[in-house]
Amino acid sequence: MNIRPRCWLLASTALALVGFPAAAQQTGGLSDIVVTSQKRSENLQDVPIAVTALSSGELAGANIDGQLTLPKITPNLNFTVVASFASAYIRGVGTQFANPGLESSVPVYFDDTYVPRAAAGMFTFGDIERIEVLKGPQGTLYGRNATGGAIRLITRDPKQKFEAAASVTGGSDERMAIEGMVNIPLTEWAALRVSGRHDENGGFMKNISPNAGTNKYVPKDLEVRNEEIWTAKLLMTPTDKLTVKISGDYERKDGNEGHTFQNLFPSGPEQVGLAAGGLGNTKFYNAALDFNTYENVTSYGIAGRIDYDLGAATVSSMSAYRQNNEFNCADLDGTSANIQGSCGRPHTRQITQEFQIASPADQRFRYVAGLYYLYERSDYDFRVSGSAIDAGFGGLASAFGLNAPLVFANESEGVSTDSYAPYAQIDYDFTDQLTLTLGARYTHEKKVNQGNVGGIGEMTPNGFLRDGTFVGSPLFALGLSPTPFCVADGETLCEELKESLTSKKFTPKATISYKPNDDLMVYATASRGVKSGGFNLPAFGAVDAVQPETLDDFEVGWKYQAGAIRFNGAAFYYDYKDLQIQITDQTTGGTRVKNAAGAEVMGVEGDLTWVPNDAWEFGLGGGYLDTKYKNFIGDAYTPCADVPGLSADTPEEIAGKAAAIFACAPTAVNPTGTNGLGLALVGGRDLSGNKLVNAPKVSGYLRSTYTVQLADMGAGDSGRLQFSSILSYRAKAYFDPANNFEDKDRVLLSARAQWFSADDKLSLAVYGENLTGKKYFVSRPAQSTGGWQTPAAPTQVFVQLSAKF
Repeated sequence: MNIRPRCWLLASTALALVGFPAAAQQTGGLSDIVVTSQKRSENLQDVPIAVTALSSGELAGANIDGQLTLPKITPNLNFTVVASFASAYIRGVGTQFANPGLESSVPVYFDDTYVPRAAAGMFTFGDIERIEVLKGPQGTLYGRNATGGAIRLITRDPKQKFEAAASVTGGSDERMAIEGMVNIPLTEWAALRVSGRHDENGGFMKNISPNAGTNKYVPKDLEVRNEEIWTAKLLMTPTDKLTVKISGDYERKDGNEGHTFQNLFPSGPEQVGLAAGGLGNTKFYNAALDFNTYENVTSYGIAGRIDYDLGAATVSSMSAYRQNNEFNCADLDGTSANIQGSCGRPHTRQITQEFQIASPADQRFRYVAGLYYLYERSDYDFRVSGSAIDAGFGGLASAFGLNAPLVFANESEGVSTDSYAPYAQIDYDFTDQLTLTLGARYTHEKKVNQGNVGGIGEMTPNGFLRDGTFVGSPLFALGLSPTPFCVADGETLCEELKESLTSKKFTPKATISYKPNDDLMVYATASRGVKSGGFNLPAFGAVDAVQPETLDDFEVGWKYQAGAIRFNGAAFYYDYKDLQIQITDQTTGGTRVKNAAGAEVMGVEGDLTWVPNDAWEFGLGGGYLDTKYKNFIGDAYTPCADVPGLSADTPEEIAGKAAAIFACAPTAVNPTGTNGLGLALVGGRDLSGNKLVNAPKVSGYLRSTYTVQLADMGAGDSGRLQFSSILSYRAKAYFDPANNFEDKDRVLLSARAQWFSADDKLSLAVYGENLTGKKYFVSRPAQSTGGWQTPAAPTQVFVQLSAKF
């Protein structure tokens, strides 16, 4: 396809939009926004990249207390949630399941620290100063897997004065949250800031399974959250030239939020659990789950940053250690039939070190250069059980003296990652109006799969193997694994498998920016981003290697601010190669990743803010995406009854209400493939031209804030009232590359009314989310037993009381 006319159309549209607000003359004004997206403090309007920056006040006014609520005022940003996976997509680029051994296309940074695992980014926000959403590949300064962009959470620095604050929130679904902060000056050159937050709710879903409530792992209430977050930061400035920051954070979350897996299909034969006589959901906000539905996530870290001003430059050292531990279980068949469930224990340890040197910001020639190093070790123990396992492996397992119920188990010895990357970016002002930016990063990375253990054994009450060891069949005996096993102490079976993957990638960037006057900047950029390759874990046979993906971005953008108006935006074209596609594994109900041939993305986005006076503020934003896969021959889930050569068996013919998870595909266990229930993962489908996952064609928002001083209403010096609302829209999208499972379009409304005392020390707010009562889903994955879907929250209303001391 000739892309030049379409690219020129986008560029022309962008330049036409730039001139739109120029004639407006307002009486109000906008405050400057300072960002550090280029590794130095700069005015947002002077940064030639697409950034959405939100202060703590803007976050509160928009009812944004976590990453999952960011999309309502960030065009072309979307999330999916599956169990403990919170996955961001920016401009259609993202990763649905970043299992250990793989990475996310949109990394999260907590201050200066890269947070590698999706579950560690699911927590609500604590003592946050601002959020920066960087759009497009960040191959130079934030090059770690940032093909789609990056999300930066910047916490508040300690101050040289005593401060304290507290708030309590309550409302729908037994929500109760308590938050507090204290800032303490320790000396003339040292201060400490500590914050804590506890947040819990009773869930908005009900489990109608007959087994619900029989134990804590099969609960009656679903979408329950219980979390706490602690942060601490010590700031020391012993001299005018030296700054030292030491910070730590601890996050813990348990419950079953995101684990409500309803049946994806309303009846059999596609949904095996329903065909086998199980119960499914009867209403939108209930589910019938009989398997363990629970998670516990603990994430913590410590970081240190040292900055020393040499005069001619500032040198910095940033060191961090992070650890993430999880235990989660889910009912994969989405019904009360005991067909298929899983439990997993991901575990990650990470060390990062970055050295950096940066010139002063007020020079004609400016530079930032550094060296980044990361070491990560991730492992993943995974179990699948249920009548599907019993039926599929009963005969072979009995030969090893095993009795049902059985568990199909995998223990990863871990994937280790060593990555180092020198980088540099320079800016040169040819004139006061014209600037050239050049950047590059060279990343050398080696991943090693340390080993993988697989087998079948008897299930214990906690869903794992007896005594934590393999007591049954190794996979090679079933003809499913070409790799050898060893026997240790006559009992434990382990697979001696070490496989390495090395990549060396160069990611350049070039930007030219022009400021015809003090109000307007336009820029054009070409850049490259790379996402690491890795290994598919969990794996019950040979571990598949996944190659890196590459994205080239060609972009034009603008920044405009004058008086009461700010209008920023960009138009872009992506050439996306070897992108990593996620599918649900036919055998395990887990996930597999494979490289697709390529994709093409083009779009435009913009944000307009208007502050006509001290009382009103308006915002309008929108994004348009045109995405498609190119030369992509992939897999698609197809009902078994529609697959040629397979018969559609009736439920009565299923022995013991059990259906093998190999329902359609011929395997060593089921070589004829004659069962007609469930879905078949059929390969060889031409998916070229399909839309990318989670990439709605249109998204946008309209927001307003009105502030009234009560003194102007004759109420004396009794503070002010503030009313705010956000109406957001996103068009339909798809949950899978085959475009079989649709995410319907939706309009969402949130609103907030808040009273502030005259001295700003007290406030009382009432706010609500999804006030239109829209029913929609946050995920809809398919798998061989049918699949599942997870509803989003209904209308919720909360009250918050806050105090400052």
